[in-house]
Amino acid sequence: MKINFRDEMRKIFSGDPSAKVVWQPRIEHWFNMNQKRGTLPAQFRNATVYDVFERLNASIRYLPSWAPVNDVYDSDIRYTSEETPESIIQTWKTPVGEVRRVDRKTIDSFLPREYPLKNPDDLRVIEYVIEGTEYKADVDFYISEQTKFADWAVPTALMPRVNLMRIFLEFSGFEQGIYFLHDRPEDIRGLVRLIDQADLRYCRELLKVPAEFINYGDNVHCDMLPPPLLKEYVMPSYHQRNEIFHAAGKFTYSHWDGDVRTILPYARETGMDGLEAITFKPMGDATYEMVEQYMGADLVLVDGICAISFLPNVSMEEFEREVRELVERLHPHLVLGISDEAPPDSEFHKLERVSEIVEEYNRADS
Repeated sequence: MKINFRDEMRKIFSGDPSAKVVWQPRIEHWFNMNQKRGTLPAQFRNATVYDVFERLNASIRYLPSWAPVNDVYDSDIRYTSEETPESIIQTWKTPVGEVRRVDRKTIDSFLPREYPLKNPDDLRVIEYVIEGTEYKADVDFYISEQTKFADWAVPTALMPRVNLMRIFLEFSGFEQGIYFLHDRPEDIRGLVRLIDQADLRYCRELLKVPAEFINYGDNVHCDMLPPPLLKEYVMPSYHQRNEIFHAAGKFTYSHWDGDVRTILPYARETGMDGLEAITFKPMGDATYEMVEQYMGADLVLVDGICAISFLPNVSMEEFEREVRELVERLHPHLVLGISDEAPPDSEFHKLERVSEIVEEYNRADS
């Protein structure tokens, strides 16, 4: 049964009880890794990941154009990116100094080895770069990609990580970031203000693309962002962003893929329309009861099936029970997906089984 994914997503985020179940798995990592290992299912050896989405009758969440806004640096900021067989080295040179970030390559991603924010002098450089950055949306590319995959893709665009999560994951690393928060709180507050001001410029540029759903790629974990930090630093930014996007008729949701036990009670206060990648026990620490209590009908859960459930050690009976309970308890306030991606060793027949279950529910509702 082919459904209009865009229409059904609008219904889900608008609270329409007639919405169908939308199956929107993130399978790109599974596909890329198995393609490199030569272990894709035989029918996909010469295919693209989009052929797999079509086979699964599943919606595509992120196209290559999902991050359509590019950084444009002032003329006195020199940015370079150098790749070696082992690393990616990014350098920012400014009139007040220079910083660099080094990432170690993996088979399909990278791991940070050196962060740009190591000391107070680096802080001045990072502030200079943030203030000297404008943003430019590639509207034509975004529209082209959305048109090309109109039957499967939902018009979604990425908003960068919120202030503290950006500092922890991109600028300083978590440990050094906590030291900065403790030892130089005013400096961090100043950096957060600059990030939030830059985000306003980014928001205005992002509104130029016809995205209906805005994803905040925050990677929140409650042990990194406990309630005091969430409330002091992140909530004001969430409110500022959501006010802008809601006024333009957009839906917003943030990527909370870590443990959430202490911050999920504040979900409604974020002003978000949904949360992505909430991970249930035993992989994460969330429970259905927590989601029902703290999100209820006010926020959409995007994803929900534990990634580890697609592995061979989980029986099909146990897997199917999980999928059915998730749908029956949380639909229509659910976009069914994987929290947060299918692992490389996922069993493909489980992905197919989800498609069959979704088909069953949607036909029953017709």
